[in-house]
This record gives sequence, structure tokens and C-alpha cells, in this order.
Amino acid sequence: WARDLPVPFRPQGDTPPPLRSQACSPTSVSMVLHYYGIDRPTLENCLAIYDADYRLFGNWNRAVQRAGELGLDAWIARFRNWNQVKAEIAQGRPIIASIRFEKGTFPSALYADTDGHLLVIRGFTPSGDVIVNDPANRAKGNGVVYKAAELAHAWFDNGGVGYVIHKGDGALPVAQAERATTAPTTAQSVSAR
Repeated sequence: WARDLPVPFRPQGDTPPPLRSQACSPTSVSMVLHYYGIDRPTLENCLAIYDADYRLFGNWNRAVQRAGELGLDAWIARFRNWNQVKAEIAQGRPIIASIRFEKGTFPSALYADTDGHLLVIRGFTPSGDVIVNDPANRAKGNGVVYKAAELAHAWFDNGGVGYVIHKGDGALPVAQAERATTAPTTAQSVSAR
């Protein structure tokens, strides 16, 4: 798990001005798609993910649906600890994490606070800190290292929701396979704040 996946960086500031503050989810999806060889314009992914009913680009279900439309396996997962994330990174799968934090609680972040933001976890340093592509900052967001404890507070303590996207073999992830055998599931729209 102590590795740095070569996820290409994109800043959300490359989208048109009206979208820039809202495009973290499709920008993060665009980075992970590009990692898997699907290099689509960020704006195209923004438009594909956009939820017209709620007027937002942070609809988690639509984000993973976009990856599925392009031939990848994708799902929403809830992460509770770094061991779960390290297992995905060890398999070569970056994670798109939905974070939120108040001023003063995440000193290693590139911004003071956020009511909701998505970024790509692409690896870990040997000491266990987290290597991230953070689309909020063009100059410093590519491979920024965040303190694991601080990012844990911003992520795990606020739901731990993440998107997992990968080139799959058609098999369901273990958690989905277990649910599929016990009860039918219903997809519901959940949005990033």
C-alpha cells in the first residue's frame, strides 16, 4: 500500500468560470478515468454527471454511472479506516473521497475549510500519510501529501463516502455481492454537499 498510483492531475479551475467551484466531483472522476486510459474532457464529464433536478455536479450515483457508461466498474463505498483504503490502493485502485471540515481542523489542507469537496486518494507514503490529487489547487494539488489523521477527520468522521472505479472482471465487489444475495437494493440519489 505504500505506493503512489500515477493518476494524472486535473484542476477543477480548467472548467468554465460558472462551474469551477462546483466541479470537484466530475474533475476527480475525470482524473481516475484518465488513469484507466479514458481521456475525456472534464467539461464533457461535468455535463454527463450534472443532476438537473438538484442543479449540482456532486451527485454520487451519477458520478459512478458515468464511469459505467464508459465501460468501467464503479460503485459507492463507505470507508471507516485507512486499512480499507490501503487494500484498494494495493490493488491499484484510487479512491475518490468526499470530505468536509471546519477551519482549524485540517492544517495540512490546501484551503481553510469546506462544506463539501471531492478529491482523489492515489497512494500512501511509507509513514502512512496520504498522497492526493486535490483538484481545488492547480499549483499544489498534484500529489499533495495530507496528514492521515487530519484527512481521516475530514473524511471518515463525515461519512467516509468514496467512489471506487476500476477496470473490472465483471465480478461484484464483496460488499455488493453479499447484499445482492440477501436482499434487493434500491439506488437512491445522494449528493455531495
